[in-house]
Amino acid sequence: MNRYLSAFLIGIGLATLPMYGQTKSVPCTLKFSIAQRDALGNVDLELNSDDQKWLEKKVLKHYPGICYADQKANEGIWFYIVVSTQTQEAATATTNTYPNGDGSTTSHTRITPQTTTYPVYTLKIGRFHDGNLEVLRTFQRTKGASSGGGGAVGGVVGLLSSLGNPEHDVIQDAIDWISLNGVSEAPPTPAH
Repeated sequence: MNRYLSAFLIGIGLATLPMYGQTKSVPCTLKFSIAQRDALGNVDLELNSDDQKWLEKKVLKHYPGICYADQKANEGIWFYIVVSTQTQEAATATTNTYPNGDGSTTSHTRITPQTTTYPVYTLKIGRFHDGNLEVLRTFQRTKGASSGGGGAVGGVVGLLSSLGNPEHDVIQDAIDWISLNGVSEAPPTPAH
């Protein structure tokens, strides 16, 4: 009987020791919410479960003070994503060469126009102040078309071509920028 009691007490003692790899929880210093409007004008105020899992496992674990808040109020930092479509015109040329009976050839070139439509994800980081969204920074990612190496558009928009998931990429860009620039949820107070 003493042997079982000793094993039980040792088990309780081991359970109170910290586990290997266990980290102390870091308090959230900045919360953000996401609203997304698709190309049809539908608005969603939260991420779906797969995108939430991606955000927690792949991004926010590297930024422990930044937290996603599934809130539906006009407060804090907001990522407002607008999904639109862009059209790219291109043409392909196909040349066929046919032999003539006299040893010469005849070439025929056919030009086929192509129109490609692809999604464009524009994310505006903002915070609400007096009922209005104060835009702090804008990011943009596309999928399916090359932007020619990216660059500044309108001063603050970086148009980058993405081979991955442009929605995830633009959210990652925004979180990286917030981390580097130390954005706060509250707007700055005016000087008197």
